[in-house]
Amino acid sequence: MQGLPTLIRLQQRELDVLRRRMGLLHERRQKLLDRSQALLEELNNEVRLASEMPGMSGFFGDFSGHIKQQRLSLDKEIVLVSRKIDRLADEISEAYSELKKFEIAWERWLEEEKKRLEKIEQQQMDEIAARKHRNRREGYA
Repeated sequence: MQGLPTLIRLQQRELDVLRRRMGLLHERRQKLLDRSQALLEELNNEVRLASEMPGMSGFFGDFSGHIKQQRLSLDKEIVLVSRKIDRLADEISEAYSELKKFEIAWERWLEEEKKRLEKIEQQQMDEIAARKHRNRREGYA
């Protein structure tokens, strides 16, 4: 059972790595969402400008199509990153569950070891008491 602390440390490290990866994926998704929102705001500004300047409306169609295409691309990437986040959440859950199993096993082993040592100590105390009692009875005390 002495290998359990090592397994616990390894499992904690793996869990830390997975959590860091999760943080990076969340950051990535947030950047994609921010970029998508920025494109939407840019499109809205261009719509406003096109309505204010009728001569610019000829350029607006190409610009609008390009923005929509970029947003579609971003939306696809957001979906992919979200799926990775979901899969990683499952991995984290499994790793955490495994860690808990090791920790519970270690705690049980420690408790059993404590009981075993207490039993040995009690046996030794009983033996000492029995010797003292025997020695007194035999007149050695």
